[in-house]
Amino acid sequence: MNAEWRIVVTRSLLKELKRRGITSRILGKLKELSQELSEEPERVLEALMKEPTIFDLEGFKVRRLRIGSYRLFYIIDHERRLVIFF
Repeated sequence: MNAEWRIVVTRSLLKELKRRGITSRILGKLKELSQELSEEPERVLEALMKEPTIFDLEGFKVRRLRIGSYRLFYIIDHERRLVIFF
């Protein structure tokens, strides 16, 4: 099975984006990232794995992605082929 990689955003992140009034801006950037991920998964995953590791969480490295003046945290779940932003 060769399932495509997907980007997932948690409800708590969506709530925080809405509270800050930046939902469309950030989700637009994540949508662009999702398109790139579907077109060139190896390149995008390599770039995502080079981002700084902040800490470990239940066996996953939590990384930070900078979008403008905002920082988003995410993990890469290779088994389920997900990039989870929270």
